[in-house]
Amino acid sequence: MKYFGRLKPKLIENFNGKKIANFLIKNELYEHAIKKQYYFTDDFSDDFIDERESSYNYLNDIEHNNLTIKSSKVFFLILFEFMKSVSAQLNEQLKKDLNQYMNIGEKSKINLNDLLINEGEYIKLEPSQILIDDFYESVVNRFSCKIIDEKCMFFQQYNEEVFGLNFNEQKRITLKHYKEIFKSLFEDNITYLPDDTYNSEDENISFEIDFLKIENKLKMVFYNRIKYQHILATINPFYEYLTGNKSIFKEGFYKKNQTIIDQVLIYEARKEIMVELNKKYEFEDDFYSTNQNDEEKSIEDFIPSINEIKLVNSKNNSTPFIDLLRHENKIEIERIIKTHYSDLKGVSLRYLIEFLIDNQILLINYGDKTKIQKSLKMLFNNNDIGTVSSIFDIKIDRLKDRKYLNAKDNFLKTFEKII
Repeated sequence: MKYFGRLKPKLIENFNGKKIANFLIKNELYEHAIKKQYYFTDDFSDDFIDERESSYNYLNDIEHNNLTIKSSKVFFLILFEFMKSVSAQLNEQLKKDLNQYMNIGEKSKINLNDLLINEGEYIKLEPSQILIDDFYESVVNRFSCKIIDEKCMFFQQYNEEVFGLNFNEQKRITLKHYKEIFKSLFEDNITYLPDDTYNSEDENISFEIDFLKIENKLKMVFYNRIKYQHILATINPFYEYLTGNKSIFKEGFYKKNQTIIDQVLIYEARKEIMVELNKKYEFEDDFYSTNQNDEEKSIEDFIPSINEIKLVNSKNNSTPFIDLLRHENKIEIERIIKTHYSDLKGVSLRYLIEFLIDNQILLINYGDKTKIQKSLKMLFNNNDIGTVSSIFDIKIDRLKDRKYLNAKDNFLKTFEKII
């Protein structure tokens, strides 16, 4: 959540579009669309004949509805980051963007996608990959419990299926699942390629050849993350994210956008399942774990598979609890927890953990339950806070559980000045 709340209220009070645009571009949060997703052209080449006809049909629809075009140039979606087509979600978003571009007027509320730079000139801006990455990671971490549920469902069935079989039989069955999971992530036949796979300025580029060069399935799955980032971007939450609106991480936001967010979470869960299976049976080079950055989940924390039981985070030294907190006031937050809540144990301690998660102060990844329990033992200097099971196994409905809601109200009163 590096960029959450980066756009301060003072900057937008006077609704200075040029100043805001310059701030976003300078901080690499937004960029001119011509550099990445969209471009404007008067020159129609054979390469874009299908897009031209499609756009003309849509332009005719707009003209029929008495909308006016601000420029003689036509708006197209360029094939920089995906193969020959766009998904239905992106196509709908393109139409919305096209409407905005053609019908920009005086607005009482700023729209970060359309900013007036010079009088009479409209320049299309879009979120940068840096901002998209940051928002995507924040959403995935916020709803990581749903990824855990998806993985548990798979491994419960899978472990029963391979139980008692020898290694070769296990590998044969696992390879079948591995291929099926991979296939399920490419049902729309859209594959995203990285920027360095080809030179986008080369007019003679062969997309098919580049596509065939990617033989590693994990590599293709890893690249396809861009597709799910763009699907998530169709929600267009970047204004709320940049201004620090916490409501976009509440359950209401999830329910409103459940179809889109679930696509992202299922992708993340299946990607991690493939990594875990490949780590055990070495079907192909482990591209994923050699390319993941420090902020991504460690594959050592994945759910154990087959009949191999792994000890997660079994180091003698516990992680300091403050290192698990993600908040600018985490020192004060840890002090309050130690001062006021060191007597909590079991489900009562779970209520505190849920409150911290709900407010984006604590994020839980796979394998972190034991780590959190050990960290709290060390913080409270008390080994009698309850077992991992007594703390985490109980199911809590954050919207309906009265005991949790009462505890939440008390926590809010204690933390209200610093969160």
